[in-house]
Amino acid sequence: LSTIPLYVRAGTILPLTPERMFIGDDQPETLTLEVYPGAENATRIIWDATGSATEVRLSRQANGWRLDLAGEREATWQVRWHSEDGVQEAAPVRGSHSTFVWQESAR
Repeated sequence: LSTIPLYVRAGTILPLTPERMFIGDDQPETLTLEVYPGAENATRIIWDATGSATEVRLSRQANGWRLDLAGEREATWQVRWHSEDGVQEAAPVRGSHSTFVWQESAR
């Protein structure tokens, strides 16, 4: 009863930031990407009204998944991979371009 079931489409990349009081507050320095592998996907994180963005691409690898980030703004990225086996957190990385790889466990 302490867990609410949540159904998320395969390939979802959900960006989360720390709580802010106002929408006009400074842009966040840290973003957490909740990644649900299972299908390839691509999205953009828009930083401001000028359209500066970070491109995010989830792609299938031989026995896992790869998440590539390429953008104009430096941030600290925390990635959490969600699978049937639970949640695996990658070490945080600071930069405007980063790559994270997740290997599926053999069953």
